[in-house]
Amino acid sequence: MTRKPLILLFTKLLVALVGFLMLVPAQAQQLLQVGRTDLDSPLSDVAQRVVTEALRRAGLRAQFNSMPLQRSIALVNDGALDADLMRITDAAKQFPNLLSVPTPVAMVHVALYGRDAKQINLPRADIAKLNVGLPRGILLLVKNSAGMSVSDSQTNYKALDMLRNDRFEIAMLVHIDAELEIAKNNFTGLARRANYWASEPLYFQLNKKHQTLVPKINAALQEMQAEGLIAKYYEEGLQKINVKPLKPVS
Repeated sequence: MTRKPLILLFTKLLVALVGFLMLVPAQAQQLLQVGRTDLDSPLSDVAQRVVTEALRRAGLRAQFNSMPLQRSIALVNDGALDADLMRITDAAKQFPNLLSVPTPVAMVHVALYGRDAKQINLPRADIAKLNVGLPRGILLLVKNSAGMSVSDSQTNYKALDMLRNDRFEIAMLVHIDAELEIAKNNFTGLARRANYWASEPLYFQLNKKHQTLVPKINAALQEMQAEGLIAKYYEEGLQKINVKPLKPVS
C-alpha cells in the first residue's frame, strides 16, 4: 500500500475515533428522575430551568415527572425517584433520606391578597388577627400562618375564589403562582399587600444514595449564582407573565 492511501486511512480512523469519543460523554451522562408539582407553577418552571442548567454543567441530565407535591417528596425519600425539584429546609427535614444541595435554586415569596387595600396593608400584628385562607399541603404557607385563624382550600384558584366570595378576609399564596392564577381567571377587585409576607430559599433535594453528586451540582449552582443567572431566570419568569416584584418583607 502506498503512502498516500495509508495517510488517508489513518485520517479516516482518527476522525471516527474523535467522533466516538465525543459521543461517549453524552451517552454516559447520568439521568436523574426528578419530581415536580403537576399544577401550573411559574416558580417551579423557573426552578426547573435552573436545575436543568446546573445538571448540564455537572455532566448530568434530568427527566421531570409531574405529580402532587406530597407524592413527589415521599417517592424521593423512598428512592423511587432520584430528586425533588425544590423544598424549603423545614420540608426536607421531615424526610430522613433526603439531602439538600446547599445552594438555593430559587427564592419563594409569600404574598397576601384581600378585598380591602387598606386592610391588607395593616401592620403585621393586626394582619395576624384576620381569618386567612390558603391552599392545603404547602408547608411554607402553614408555617407562615401559624397562630392565625386558617381556612383550607384545595388550590390557588379555590383560595382566590373563596376570598372573592368573602369566605375569609385574606388569602396567603406563593406570589408568582398566585399572579398567574389571577391573570388566567380574570380575578378582579383584589388588593395585594405591597410587601412580601415572607421569603425563603428553595433547595434541590436528592435521595441520599446520590450523595456523591451533591458537590458537583452545588459547584454548578454556585457558579450560576455568581454569574447572576439564578436571579435572572426568576426575573424572566416574572416578566413572562407580566408580574412586577413586590417590596421586601416588612
